[in-house]
Amino acid sequence: MTVAYIALADVQAHLNATYDAANHVYSVYGINIAESSFQAHVDHANTYINALIGMDLSPSDPKYSVAKLAALDLACMHILVVSSGGALVGAFDYFLGDLRVARSGPYAEAIQRTISGFKEDLTKQIVNLTSAVKVAEASAASEVPTRGGLTGPCVFRGGESSVYVDVTVPAGSEEVTVEHGLGRIPQNIYPEPQDNLEGRSLWITDKTLTHFTLHLSNADIISHSIRCKVS
Repeated sequence: MTVAYIALADVQAHLNATYDAANHVYSVYGINIAESSFQAHVDHANTYINALIGMDLSPSDPKYSVAKLAALDLACMHILVVSSGGALVGAFDYFLGDLRVARSGPYAEAIQRTISGFKEDLTKQIVNLTSAVKVAEASAASEVPTRGGLTGPCVFRGGESSVYVDVTVPAGSEEVTVEHGLGRIPQNIYPEPQDNLEGRSLWITDKTLTHFTLHLSNADIISHSIRCKVS
């Protein structure tokens, strides 16, 4: 089943689009876009993210919000790219002899900046999604067959492979044992807090073939999320 991570209303709000119900048309940056086109890009984004993940994520899954953001970025970017047409710089330019007359649309630069922003954010979300797949498969390597190509985006090569592992330090805890799935003893582990540690420090001990231990200097009354790059 294809999970609908986003809907028309999500994209409309994200692009600050207005809707003409009488003509079934959305307007973004002064550009009219048919409702059917909006819906097609929403469907494409949902299908793409579902195919990339290869599984149905429930709203309670930690990666559900990442998938939603990725689908939203993709849909918004496609809508702007496909629908903007002549609004982009150079599309209305023409020549009078040797003189070039520029007639780019009034929102051309704004559209270009917005598209670039969606593209950069989409890249980050795709890395987050595919990194999770890499960790899941590596930790279960002895139990499931290898699916060629699916984990490719999650391997960063600079002489050796790396994996990203998302770790939760529970409330009241100062350490947690983490299975890294690297397949060898890590040489380097870089923990990166995903929330405010309020001055607490992190360090790593007990690096083995299968796991390592992440330490927090002082226990907190709430849990903390840490992303570790293991190489």
